[in-house]
Parts: sequence; structure tokens; C-alpha cells
Amino acid sequence: MVDLYQPVIFESVGSVVIAEFDRDGTLLNGNAGLHRLTTEYPVSLWQLLTQPQPGTVMHAPPDSNGRIYSGLLTVVGRNGAMITLTGAIYCEADRIQLVAGYDMSEVEALSSSLLELNGELTDAYRELAQSNRALELREVEIRRLALTDVLTGVGNRRRLDEALVSEIARSVRSGQMLSLVILDIDYIKKVNDTWGHMAGDRVLQETGAVLLALLRPFDVVTRMGGEEFVVFLPTTTLQDAMDCAERLRLGIEGRDFGLSSQITASFGVSCLMPGETGASLLARADTALYDAKQAGRNRVMAASAVAPG
Repeated sequence: MVDLYQPVIFESVGSVVIAEFDRDGTLLNGNAGLHRLTTEYPVSLWQLLTQPQPGTVMHAPPDSNGRIYSGLLTVVGRNGAMITLTGAIYCEADRIQLVAGYDMSEVEALSSSLLELNGELTDAYRELAQSNRALELREVEIRRLALTDVLTGVGNRRRLDEALVSEIARSVRSGQMLSLVILDIDYIKKVNDTWGHMAGDRVLQETGAVLLALLRPFDVVTRMGGEEFVVFLPTTTLQDAMDCAERLRLGIEGRDFGLSSQITASFGVSCLMPGETGASLLARADTALYDAKQAGRNRVMAASAVAPG
């Protein structure tokens, strides 16, 4: 038997459970391992040991070493959990002693199983994160396609309608200027009648490319329909918008569209007025565009500052 009366053993040993009981099973002493194993300190062998049965063990004859049991022990741990240990129970005179440690084969098997489960869980989380990311990217792509004009690659009419609301709201919220440019390709019907609709589509595509190349990343470029395009210029005054429209006009005028005739465009520019709606902003730019066409086309005209009705 282990000499439980040696303090170095009884107080310091924490990797094993050492407990001493009297012949009635009442706990006399227990080491640190016993304290860590159980939530409530057991007062008897009957409270601690479930397998083998204490009554059976206590009546078993001891071997030459005073051992009455050797093998697996099931004890009641914290919160009533059943814990498997491996060890021995000794009987000497009026004392019963339990010396046990964890069943390492079980601990190793459990650790291996936990590692495997953790690995599977990590893989599952990784796959889920990848799937979520792919789904997010797909949703972004679907939205982009839903708001893009297939022919020209700029925003479609739905994007135009959204921008009329969002850009005006942003301007009002920030207190910054917002200008709008509407342009119409000159004599596009003549292009279609002379070189065919495929040539007309190419002119629209090239025009969209010019606009995207010459504008800022946060400017919003849309196709309103037919040969008309609308550009939103955040944080831009009317004069700066006029200068921008002139650069766009020159960009289109100087573009090689692969035709024997030069392609030009006419522009109308408006700047958001206090209390103005999107419909009014667009209408004033459209009126300026009409004035540019009436004045001979291939030019930029500013909208009159007429207060919204």
C-alpha cells in the first residue's frame, strides 16, 4: 500500500487519485487529485465509486500485497460525470485505500477523436466560409448584370433611375454639389441607314467606352435608351460639369469609329438646385440638350437655372 501519511505523497500528487477510507467506506483522507476530480468532496467510497460495486470489492479477499481489486474504476466526477480510471484498491487492517490514474488508452482515444472532430469542424467552417464568399460574389455579379446595359457596358435605365434617387440623397445629405450630363449621338439614324444597325451598335459601344475611360471611378454612367446617355457627376459644380462634358465631346469627336464619317454628340448639363427633384434635374438637362441640337449639334449647353415648380 501507498503510505498516505507521508505529506509529500498525500498533498502533492495531483495526476492520480489517492483516497483512504475506513472499513465502513467513510472517507478519511484524499489528495489533490481527488479534489480536482470531484465537485463536491465525497464523504464515502459509496459516493465515489460506481464500478466495481463497493460492497463487492470490500468483501473480496486480498492478495499477498493487500490488493482486493485491480483494473478499471468508474468514479463520479464533476457534475455527476462518469470518469474511467485505472488503478487498484487495497485493504489493510481497518483501512481501505484507492490509488488510481486516468485510463491512458481511453484518454488517448478520446484525444484522437477530438482532434479528428476538430479537424472536420475546421474543414466544415472553411468550406462554409468559401461557400458564403462565393455566394456573396455571385450576388454582387447578379446585381451588376441586372444594372448593366448589355450592349454598351454602362448602367442601364434601371441604374439611371436608382442613381436619380441615391445621388440626389447623397448630395442633400453631404451638402455637396451634384451635376448631370445628358448626351445624344448626332445623326445615329444616318449611321444605321448607311452602314447598317451593326455599325450603329458599334458606335454605341465605342461611345460607352469613351465615357468610361474619361470619367472618374465614382461618376455614374448610364444609357437612358436609344442613343442617349446620362452621366452623374458628384461633387461637381455646373462649370466643372461643363468642362467635363466638353472633354467627353472632344473624346467622341476624335474617336475612330471605323466609319468614313465622323461621329459627334450633343450635350446638355444641369446642376442640382435646392429642393429640386430628380425628374426636374433630368428635364432641365434634356432641355439644354435640345438647345444644343437646335444650335447646330456637336456642342455643350448649360441648363437655365429655373426654380423647380
